[in-house]
Amino acid sequence: MSRIFSDVLQMSIVAAWMIPIVMVFRLLLKRAPKWVNLVLWGLVGNMIGNSAGNAFRADTLQSGTNFSNNISQTALDGSMGAAGSGMGGVFGITGSGMGAFGIGVWRIPERLLSIFTILWLAGVILFTGYAVYSYVRVRRQVAEAMWLRENLWICDEVKSPFILGLHKPKIYLSSSMDEAQYPYVIAHEQAHLKRGDQWWKPLGFLILAIHWFNPFVWAAYILFCSDLELACDESAVKKLNPQE
Repeated sequence: MSRIFSDVLQMSIVAAWMIPIVMVFRLLLKRAPKWVNLVLWGLVGNMIGNSAGNAFRADTLQSGTNFSNNISQTALDGSMGAAGSGMGGVFGITGSGMGAFGIGVWRIPERLLSIFTILWLAGVILFTGYAVYSYVRVRRQVAEAMWLRENLWICDEVKSPFILGLHKPKIYLSSSMDEAQYPYVIAHEQAHLKRGDQWWKPLGFLILAIHWFNPFVWAAYILFCSDLELACDESAVKKLNPQE
């Protein structure tokens, strides 16, 4: 588990320098279409994912190297006896024997890394529990929703429109909403579905849950959610006539 947290730290280091760059680009491109910002956040997610893949491959390669070294050392010890055992103390160094894990150019003592790993895992569990609780609570709220048409539902418990579901997402509208607003609100929510935001937003939350200790990731998630809404507003407005 400490090795996993070590990889997560490496991903967070990537995020820590890339997210501020995207923030600067957001300011420079504030007059550009809002979907451009989403592309930038997608690049951040892709870079973090690639760093995770590279870290995993590096760990696999290191494990394979250590395994080969251990086999070679065992054969060498068997043929050289005490001399071979002495050489093993010099050359047979493994990751666990070093007493620390490398994070970039830093070294974190193994005992301290174990404490950080426990705290990190506790945070991930709390985030996961919150997500499950929120989902169950929303499902209960819309249990008595009434079907309007297609994938549209109306519910008394809904305060503001939202989408629920991944495979067959449904749009839930508040029964207290003025019906004159329906076309515009539905256009906004359908823009979300067209972009697949019912997948992208949970993915963003998953990244936040894994990197909850990184303030840059918090800022990125907040801005990402804001850009997601603005991009859908922009898409919906394009379909309206000047009077609307």
